[in-house]
Amino acid sequence: MIRINVLLIVASCFFLVTGCENSESKDWTEEVFLIVSSEFVDYYPIEGNGVASNGLHIKENNANNWIKIPLNAIEDFNYEVGHEYRLKVLKTHLANPPADGSDIKYKLLGIILKSER
Repeated sequence: MIRINVLLIVASCFFLVTGCENSESKDWTEEVFLIVSSEFVDYYPIEGNGVASNGLHIKENNANNWIKIPLNAIEDFNYEVGHEYRLKVLKTHLANPPADGSDIKYKLLGIILKSER
């Protein structure tokens, strides 16, 4: 009798653990539009700390707030200072981002508008 109870407990734990593995979060994507400012901004990998590098100022889907991202954060995009851009990008939300990186990735789908400022 004890042997059957132990087997049932072990089997229950096994199914519980394997069930959790299948419910793991996955990356998900969406198409968004970005406005990219015409000037570089100081980008700090750790907000407010360390050495600043050139970054981009972006607004997503006509939001009111600007956010800062690294200069190379938009895959396949070649930024030229002095130009404002309107871009269509694929935004990927990473379920398991790198410890030293962002949980968002951007990939250029197309340049809608490039204007000189």
